[in-house]
Amino acid sequence: MFVEDKPLAELGLIESRTIRGSGISVRLGEPTVTNEVIAHALALIRFHHFPSRVTVDFSELVNAGLDRFLCLSPDELRIRLKNLSQIERWQNEFSYTTVANLDSMDFSEGFIPRKTLLVLLQEGQDTWL
Repeated sequence: MFVEDKPLAELGLIESRTIRGSGISVRLGEPTVTNEVIAHALALIRFHHFPSRVTVDFSELVNAGLDRFLCLSPDELRIRLKNLSQIERWQNEFSYTTVANLDSMDFSEGFIPRKTLLVLLQEGQDTWL
């Protein structure tokens, strides 16, 4: 962030505040977490944490920090992944399954970060980047 002119703060991506009496500066922001961002983050976490697995439990994704990385609550992430898996663009790449109160993700072999990065760069909004 450029401190003097604060161009990022003026775009609404980052807001700087100083907490009174403490001298601590805080930067806040609300990035737009698009479907492309979620798909790319999902591909990255699968590639780095679960490279040889086709199925991953939702709780394992949360334990690996996917929700914190995306700045989403676990419940919001669950909803977004369910909705994303129903979009035609991603149906062949992964699916979200709920069986007996156990949520899991099933991945295709072709669901890799290189492909999702291309989609993110071509179709995603740049406020998150």
